[in-house]
Amino acid sequence: MPFRKVASIIGMLAMGSGHVIAATETHTATFKGAGGDASYGNGDIYTNTALYGGFLPLFDSTLGTLEKVSIEMDGWRSVSFDCTTSSHTLGSCNARADGAFFLRADSYNPYQFPMLGDIRMNAGTATVLSPYYNETLSAISYASANALFEVTDPSTLAIHFDGAGKDPNSTYLTLWFASYDGGAFGYGGGSGMTSLYWDADATISLTYHYVAAVPEPETYALLLAGLGLVGWTARRRMA
Repeated sequence: MPFRKVASIIGMLAMGSGHVIAATETHTATFKGAGGDASYGNGDIYTNTALYGGFLPLFDSTLGTLEKVSIEMDGWRSVSFDCTTSSHTLGSCNARADGAFFLRADSYNPYQFPMLGDIRMNAGTATVLSPYYNETLSAISYASANALFEVTDPSTLAIHFDGAGKDPNSTYLTLWFASYDGGAFGYGGGSGMTSLYWDADATISLTYHYVAAVPEPETYALLLAGLGLVGWTARRRMA
């Protein structure tokens, strides 16, 4: 039997149910907040709003044992506004974009709702507009944030990230938003807000890290038998 053919057989034997191709493999799933919009009506700066976007985690048990899930959150928050001055008194308006996204794992069987992480988008300083008489100026206050964290607890991974056989109505992740915008909306002498619009968006990236399955005893036995066959063939060819 030619050596090349024997080596091919060994390769096929090693490709059993317990073979190891790589130490780890990753799978990335990206979720974007439904509609990409967390806005609400003009002038309402104290109302919190929630974006509930349940989605099933993607888990492939054929890749091995899930060791950890790396979660990256990217988000931004903006406040777009117009400031108008009257014909008799000067003044100014200012706004500061500030908000947070929260990522929560929801399970109703068992009943658990752990918070996985959050990001805070804060512009820091307010954007100020000071129009002249009978003038309208426009501006946008903008802030963004990024965070990376990991889930390694075996129980959390099994309950919230193993999607095999799970009911999508009882096991999912939730993205929640709250606003903390600030500024002098509609104040400042003869100036006031004549238009105001909030917007926000977040992207969640999940990377699944797998530990490859350990070869089963049968696989080792087949591999050793194949190596023995290679040695016997090589000695026969030399003779």
